[in-house]
Amino acid sequence: MDSHSYTKFIGNEVLQNNDLGEEFNAKVLLAFHGFGQSASVYKMLIELYPDIIIYSFDLFAHGESKWDTTNYNYSPEAFKQELHQLFEKEQIQCFDVIAFSIGCRLALATAAFFPERVNKLCLVAPDGIYENVWYHFATKNWLGNYLFRQFTKHEKWLYTTTKIFNKYRIVDEKLLKVAEKVVHFYSLKKVYTTWMLYRHFTFGTRKVFSDLFDANKHVWLVTSNNDEVILENKLRLKLEKLGVLSKIKVISFVVYHQRLLRHSLNSSELGSFFTENDC
Repeated sequence: MDSHSYTKFIGNEVLQNNDLGEEFNAKVLLAFHGFGQSASVYKMLIELYPDIIIYSFDLFAHGESKWDTTNYNYSPEAFKQELHQLFEKEQIQCFDVIAFSIGCRLALATAAFFPERVNKLCLVAPDGIYENVWYHFATKNWLGNYLFRQFTKHEKWLYTTTKIFNKYRIVDEKLLKVAEKVVHFYSLKKVYTTWMLYRHFTFGTRKVFSDLFDANKHVWLVTSNNDEVILENKLRLKLEKLGVLSKIKVISFVVYHQRLLRHSLNSSELGSFFTENDC
């Protein structure tokens, strides 16, 4: 079975201490990007925080992570084994986790499987907290999945369908515009592969967060009022209903979905997440 590729980014301060043969307690970060991005999106962090080591993963169908079969049954357990191998190879005991959008499904999996190793968790516009009805229909419903597969073969059909949805206001207009941009810049096959491979990455959010809180670990949430994909109000309501929102450090910006990660990484508001090292 194929496995995720990752890139290791090492800050200059870590490199200098290694060259001198001095012991240095570097901060370790596991990072997962969103759709249409690659592991390199997190490289900028080593310029801002030179005492950090980042293991940045490419999602399947992105960067160097390939998925060459027509079998889309990738399981969370398989991902757990990949992490085990990484921890043994790199001798990683404790780390922080940051993720964006659909990459948050892997971040939640990491926290669910290894709560004792996770120091802090930061979710930026997280997919996987609440499930979008169209994502569920396209990946877990027989009819929806069949139609989705047909769209990958006849992408022009999608334009016709979105016009109908827009005319009768079946789907929010902002979300339709995002869908049109995705089809313009990427292939629907890429969308299909990504969505299908991570469809089983669903975890009990309350338990994942509670396990971290019980161990005095911190959870950060980054949202945006202008996010047209992961709706801020819906996300907050879900977390409030689960009884965990009051324990989460929430940061809100006013940018569109695809710009939110870079904006967050450059922000001073998220600075303490990267500078505090409690491992």
